[in-house]
Amino acid sequence: MPRVSKRMGVGAHVNAPAKALAPQERIRELFPESFADSVIEDLLVVGLEPPPDNPASQDLLLKVQWSQQTQIQPHNAPQEFFWVKPTLVKLTEAGPPEKYFVHTHPPVLPIIQLEPIIDDEPEEGFDFVDDDDNTLGTSIHLSDELPKQPTPIGHEQPPPKEDKMAWAEWGHQDVDYRGTQAPKPATINTGNPEFCSVLSMFESLIPKEYIMSQVLYATNEAGKTCPTWREMHYGEFLRWLGLYFYFGCFHKSRSFFWSPNQDALFPSANVSAFMSRKRFLEINKYFCVSRLASPTDRYSQMRPFLAAWNENMSKNFSPSMLSSLGKTRCHITDRYEFHGPLTIPRSPRPGQEDYFVLADADTNMVYWAELNEGQLRPPEVPPLKYTTTLDARTALCLRATEEADLWGTGRILVLNHEFASLRALYHLKKHGVFASSEMTSFNSNLYPELAQRLVSQPVGSIACRPGTFNDEPLYAISVKDTANLPAQVATYGTSSGLGEVKDRSTAEQRLVVQYPEAIYNFLAARRAPAVHTKLRTQYRPLEEVMAPKKWWKCHFAFLMGVAETNAFLAYNRFVKKPDEHLSWCQFRQLLARELLNNHYLLEELTVGVYPRDAEVPPMAIDASETFPKRARSMGLSHRLESIPCYSTWDGSAWRPTLKVQQVQRRCRFCKKKTRHYCICTPAKSVCSTCFAEHMVQELS
Repeated sequence: MPRVSKRMGVGAHVNAPAKALAPQERIRELFPESFADSVIEDLLVVGLEPPPDNPASQDLLLKVQWSQQTQIQPHNAPQEFFWVKPTLVKLTEAGPPEKYFVHTHPPVLPIIQLEPIIDDEPEEGFDFVDDDDNTLGTSIHLSDELPKQPTPIGHEQPPPKEDKMAWAEWGHQDVDYRGTQAPKPATINTGNPEFCSVLSMFESLIPKEYIMSQVLYATNEAGKTCPTWREMHYGEFLRWLGLYFYFGCFHKSRSFFWSPNQDALFPSANVSAFMSRKRFLEINKYFCVSRLASPTDRYSQMRPFLAAWNENMSKNFSPSMLSSLGKTRCHITDRYEFHGPLTIPRSPRPGQEDYFVLADADTNMVYWAELNEGQLRPPEVPPLKYTTTLDARTALCLRATEEADLWGTGRILVLNHEFASLRALYHLKKHGVFASSEMTSFNSNLYPELAQRLVSQPVGSIACRPGTFNDEPLYAISVKDTANLPAQVATYGTSSGLGEVKDRSTAEQRLVVQYPEAIYNFLAARRAPAVHTKLRTQYRPLEEVMAPKKWWKCHFAFLMGVAETNAFLAYNRFVKKPDEHLSWCQFRQLLARELLNNHYLLEELTVGVYPRDAEVPPMAIDASETFPKRARSMGLSHRLESIPCYSTWDGSAWRPTLKVQQVQRRCRFCKKKTRHYCICTPAKSVCSTCFAEHMVQELS
């Protein structure tokens, strides 16, 4: 339905561009030189009907003619009619009210829906609106009461609600609505943090139970289609993940770490001692997070994993009194898999997707995340909680605080201009969460009043104005500083100064400025999500190291990278002393070492389900020397291995004495060339096809 002014009707005067009028041939004949940029003023509206060349059309056009006031009217122009779309004209003078189109009642009107009516006041220039949803039917009238199409279930729009906002006179805020609140430091549930290892810290920040019950099951089910697949267990999953963290310590391709050639300037370990390249690629190929994948929902695999990640963080991490709601980005490494709007030539990165996150102001740890899908959310997926009854900002704040178990705790949430609204502050306080936000986010009139009130005041002056929103008290506050004028609307705190005392120098004297609690907390917590993001991406983020081809795997790498950053911040905060803090690269190397040599591998060897990949520890990583002895003592003496490059067997060990890199020998059964052998008899080669025959022969 084209948008029609509510005062448009027969007898109205409108302005229209010449190129929008039909028939075009007649307009070009009347205005041969100024056809492209001419605007014809004071055209008289005589009706609303289909175009004359197509009477059966469902598009309704305005029928206009020359009026006595038309300024660009040609000399002695006849009384001829023209047609124009209602969206391309501007109403300058309304006609009689009884002839308005929206007040006429036709006997039959097959119109389905009427879009919101635009403002009918004249404006400067023309507002060209695309006429994508034209009127249905051939009637020349519009109706008062039009039936609307049913709204899809789960996507209903929130009902309109009148909010009551009232501001009192300028004064002071002496009453803290929180009452007495004791400060609560951030804590993490890892037992005694003094005896916590890097691996146990990382494990406490990932959904371990979900990985063991769902991720491993889905991966093993997908790997059954591969004839050489063997079951993957939790210890091997940690080792596979540790390889990626180890790769992230170097700017090298993945194939380099299985190559016998080493870089003399930047040496690294040959990871064949931990996992063969074939096994590594198998896990990459068949890795799944969930078996419930939908062809129309590309995020279907990650939805339960993200929910488990948020639940685990709310169980194992307790934030401090102050948190910040912000954004962070997942770097999409494959430009051909990115489903959002993308411009490749000028984009610094192939693609990104945003996450809404809650970050603790004390530790900068992210403890809640949600993908910002927006309009790309599939229609078959249920709508997000609270979106059917509240606006998007308020619904986001309520979901974040509820899923993070902040309701009823009296904690403080800092909102920047992107997420703030008075309704969000109101609903958060109703659920026991106090909040503050930048004033310019939702009130364009109050901030100029504050600025005008403080313009003549000395540096350090405070302006406060109490108020109520839906009968809930709040207040606006601002302080004058030398360089800026920070202002907040808060539901907690007072107008008295709090926090660090700052020295300010002016042209006349040296002053002392102390911010109020709401402003001080906002400045202290607003950059917590940005600090976490900068730390995570400063040196090869995990999305870049993994470089997966599937879109959802980038988001898995993102959450693992967030867990790594959280573990780094928590380890330095709760385990290390201030003078013993690890750097980012030191922590990543230590995490990779503990993941590659995790104790779950020993437990899996004890029950005889996990075969050892190699018996030689790598050069730069300390592998446990107990593995070969345990493997031999438990009878795990049959396993197919590849002949080391440039090496030959001298009866006791492999010696790199040959000039051939890929050494091949004849299989003892089929006599075909192969690079494999069984560890029980390294002197004799066995191909992968005949390895089963070798096992039967040895066991019998």
